[in-house]
Amino acid sequence: MSSMNSDKIALRHLTRYLDTQTKAISAWSKQVAKHSSGKSVHGLRLATRQARAAFWVLKHSSEHLRFKKLNRKLHRLGSALGKVREMDVALSDANHYQIKTTCLIPERMKAVKKLQKLVNKKSRKDLKRLLIKARRSVHKMSAIQVTDAREKLSLSLHRQLAEDIESPAKLHRLRIAVKKARYAIDAMGETNHPDGRSKHPMKKLQDVLGEAHDLELLQSLTGKNSKIRAKQNRLNGKAIRLSKPTLNFAVSQLEEN
Repeated sequence: MSSMNSDKIALRHLTRYLDTQTKAISAWSKQVAKHSSGKSVHGLRLATRQARAAFWVLKHSSEHLRFKKLNRKLHRLGSALGKVREMDVALSDANHYQIKTTCLIPERMKAVKKLQKLVNKKSRKDLKRLLIKARRSVHKMSAIQVTDAREKLSLSLHRQLAEDIESPAKLHRLRIAVKKARYAIDAMGETNHPDGRSKHPMKKLQDVLGEAHDLELLQSLTGKNSKIRAKQNRLNGKAIRLSKPTLNFAVSQLEEN
């Protein structure tokens, strides 16, 4: 397939993908405004991540597409959603390990209060207006050079492959890189699942890294715990074993087109 045809297909996919995420953000933000439950927070957080990935691809594929204000809003919303989600997981993990949750409840209340400010009626209206404006800009495009975004992402993954990821800081950077790559590759429509599997091949590594991060956060809030630390170490070891085949898979998705 020629680069031009590949770019046109990617633009069509990105347009549909962005339309889907825009509708999801609008629907889930209303639910979160009513009740910041685990399901609604997860739904809005996922839609926000996916939209940001699509905008990242578009930004690095065309000199005409810039969404600075929208990206700032989505970033703030995503951070607030992430904090509520982290506290929900911390509370669940604390109950599992029979740790007192007294210090966690006020932190969750603060996180929810901050989130509610970002999903009130005015904030939802402003975000919807920016999303509609961005969608119109994308729909007007006749072509983009998605090759540029693909190469930038591939370079980032090659750097991760070259890293010795034993340290917690490097595992954290790996977690961010895998998350970004997964959603960007999906936004470009370039994920080909081996053996017809429906589960995303990168999701397993993302889940392992995420669970290890959650346990690290729990200990930062409630103190060190030998059982939790042992579980975290096992998860980190599993992540290290999964990292190279997963990153190689992601690179193959980007470089075969």
